[in-house]
Amino acid sequence: MNSAQPSLQRYPEIDLLRTFAICGMVVYHFVFMGWYIAGWNVDPLSDAWRLLARTTSTTFLFLVGISFVLASRRKQTSAAVWARAIQRSLTVLCAAVVVTIVTIVLVPESYIRFGILHCIGLSMILLPLFRPLKEGNILLGIFTLLIGFQFYLTPAESEIFLPFGLIPKNFSTLDYFPLIPWFGIVLLGVGVGSFLYERLELQPFLHQKKWYWWTLPGKYALWIYLIHPILIYLALRLHS
Repeated sequence: MNSAQPSLQRYPEIDLLRTFAICGMVVYHFVFMGWYIAGWNVDPLSDAWRLLARTTSTTFLFLVGISFVLASRRKQTSAAVWARAIQRSLTVLCAAVVVTIVTIVLVPESYIRFGILHCIGLSMILLPLFRPLKEGNILLGIFTLLIGFQFYLTPAESEIFLPFGLIPKNFSTLDYFPLIPWFGIVLLGVGVGSFLYERLELQPFLHQKKWYWWTLPGKYALWIYLIHPILIYLALRLHS
């Protein structure tokens, strides 16, 4: 029996989707910060811009689930799956703490308590618990979304319930993605990923070298997420 770990197989189409999401994120944040900082005559809270923002964030969350499936297929033991999940979770949560600290300094009245990075970081550490359900996560994800949106933004007495979609009165923040309902999108990704890459055994269909430059940003999504607001901020300040 060959006990060697399966070779690392990259799916360029996943990185390409993440690149598209990054482009949407950068465009939206550029417009939002131009409105917020430079007073541009544009409404980033309008339906069209909000659709772009939600599509982008939903894509990121969905790909978290699919990427977890692909990564966990390469691990031979449950301990290895948990070890990678914890490592990845801590990396993202550290980035989330940086975002919180920076926004406390720059926009203390609306700093980010539980944004999309917080949501992704905690989701990553929870996913090994749901991995055995495979395609069943599709139903669980739909259920989480349906139940979650019923109670989303329900008033609460304390900010301790922010991860679950319950907010105190007069709550204001630049970014808010509680686990309920948004963990449901991650679970959908796990379910769809299990169906496509385990049951159907779907193989990569994009040539990695030909699509290298298009997929490159998708491989460094976290770094781009952290760096691009700083560059936009500096550009707006220099231009004003």
